[in-house]
Amino acid sequence: MIEERLKTLENPVTIECFKEAIDRLQRQTTAPVEADRMIWMLGRKTRTELALGEDTDNVFVLRAQKGSDTYYAGEEADDSSPED
Repeated sequence: MIEERLKTLENPVTIECFKEAIDRLQRQTTAPVEADRMIWMLGRKTRTELALGEDTDNVFVLRAQKGSDTYYAGEEADDSSPED
């Protein structure tokens, strides 16, 4: 099911996430230790850190950037106060 859905995806970051999930489903026979779980691949930096110029540590965004000459992740901003 995941492989079929992958064929219809257009977002480069989502594609990288799906590829990782498929790879893990094919090679892992047990749950990974906590430090090796996919959730940590999404990055640990806050939106504020990213908005202040820190580089992303999201593995999937980095892979999408590396695999494309045109991919631009944009800049994340703190949208908790839209009136600012």
